[in-house]
Amino acid sequence: MRPALDLDLTDAALQTDLAELRSRFPETRALYREVCGLLFFRYGVTPTANKLYSLVRKGSMGTPAEVLQAFI
Repeated sequence: MRPALDLDLTDAALQTDLAELRSRFPETRALYREVCGLLFFRYGVTPTANKLYSLVRKGSMGTPAEVLQAFI
């Protein structure tokens, strides 16, 4: 797991992980849920609605907030 301070949203490994999740989870809420898990469990980063939306860019801004609430 990488330290949280080292997370770069343009990091090649992160972008590869996101692309793989996008192909496996086409439904928006499911994708946000999986990205929550990816950030928290693989990268050691506490997900926020803004961070999720900046990575996924699908749905309205309310969608990542709703998914995040269920994740917590």
